[in-house]
Amino acid sequence: MSRSNNHQDAKTRAYIKKYNRGDDLSLKKPLNALGAVLLLLQLILSIVFLSHLDKMDVLPVKIFSTVFLILLTAFFGCFLLGLIKKTRIFSRVLSVILVFCLGFGVFYTSKTVDFLNRFNNKTKTLRSNYVVLVKAGEDVDLKNAKFAIVNEGTNVIRDKAIAQYEKKIGKMNSTSYGTAVAAVKALVADEVDAVFVNEAHLVAVREVYDDFDKRFAMSEGTAITTEVEQNTKDYTALKKSFIIYLAGNDEEGKLTQTGRTDANVLIVVNPVIHKILLVSTPRDAYTYQPGITPAGYRDKLTHAGNYGVSYTMDTIENLYGIDIDYYAKINFTSMEDLMDVIGPVTVYSEDEFWSWNYPEEHYVVGDNKLDTSRRALGFLRERYGLVGGDFSRGRNHMVFLKAVFKKIMSPSIIVNYLDLIKVVDKAVLSDIPTSLLTSLAKEQIDKNYSWDIESMAPSGTPQYAYSYQIGGEVSVTLLDEDDVAEVSEKIISFMNKR
Repeated sequence: MSRSNNHQDAKTRAYIKKYNRGDDLSLKKPLNALGAVLLLLQLILSIVFLSHLDKMDVLPVKIFSTVFLILLTAFFGCFLLGLIKKTRIFSRVLSVILVFCLGFGVFYTSKTVDFLNRFNNKTKTLRSNYVVLVKAGEDVDLKNAKFAIVNEGTNVIRDKAIAQYEKKIGKMNSTSYGTAVAAVKALVADEVDAVFVNEAHLVAVREVYDDFDKRFAMSEGTAITTEVEQNTKDYTALKKSFIIYLAGNDEEGKLTQTGRTDANVLIVVNPVIHKILLVSTPRDAYTYQPGITPAGYRDKLTHAGNYGVSYTMDTIENLYGIDIDYYAKINFTSMEDLMDVIGPVTVYSEDEFWSWNYPEEHYVVGDNKLDTSRRALGFLRERYGLVGGDFSRGRNHMVFLKAVFKKIMSPSIIVNYLDLIKVVDKAVLSDIPTSLLTSLAKEQIDKNYSWDIESMAPSGTPQYAYSYQIGGEVSVTLLDEDDVAEVSEKIISFMNKR
């Protein structure tokens, strides 16, 4: 009996010794609860992370495959290491690190997927506010009033607004006028009792009447919500050049389709030769505006924005004889948000000047560090202190864009990646499809191309001329016809380069 017990004790001691050495690789030994939970979390997060990467569609196949193999190897590595006593603790620590990293990755990629889904909606909802304008202090019976209404090109939205407003007051007795200023002048001359007008068109009226708020009273008319179809042009193959119109609105707050544009920059992208051409057109350029100005009339380019981005695009297309594919619109608030995210940029100025809008901001000839949104806006908005006026301002716009492109394409932006997405989502109005953005990103990640950026602008002569929207003479810029032709030829040849 004693010999039998001694034999059993010897076997037990030998097994324990063998186990402590880590020699027992039996798969029958169950993982403890912590190890199992960590592995399960690791597996789930890996699947979700890969799913998000697939939906984002920004990684080339070879990189996506590499990520997949790394995650697969990591999972089975942790599983096998957990079966060995000596490496079990290491396996758990490694799983914890991987779970943390994957959780972080899932969070970032989920935000990106949400942004792409919102940005790529097939329709965008836009709101147009119509108001009723009367003389201040007058009590007008709107049900029996004679209204002035304003021509808005196709008049589709205006007519919907009138039909909706007529539900409140009955059939509207109205006379149509070519511009909001003409309609308001009719009100001042007592030719009509009230003006029914898109609130965006009152920007031009305020230019004519400095005492607008004292002279007139506004009441709510109606609001029309329309769905604008998403741009369906598809250049995802990146074998064809395209043009983006960047409109800089001179207002703060929420972006809308209407409003004057101080910055009018064409971003001509040739993905075949990896070059970008920036073309700035002065805000005061005296142009024919299809759908707005009758034959024989012209107006300042910035005024076309009062009718909407599409009218400004039509005007620039007519000027240069080109087709614009997409647009992106920003305003002062957008710039403030952007600068808060990307941080300081350095720009070169050909002029020394103090900002007219922000008198404490001073800029020297040479490099200037724009480290606050206020300082950036001072650089972008200035024209009075520049030798070339509006032309120099356009040049500064393009210098700033080059600096921003360089900053956004640098690895340092990854720190504020989510904040940048939020800014684009909230502060940029655009019809650029996400398929184009992701295709460009995928190509850049795969090939790491170095992009060259060129810039140009037509010259012109400042003078006074008749403005169709204002109904009188204003300061405009007569563009040099030879320069306009040169810009047109440059854009076309640039897009056709292979």
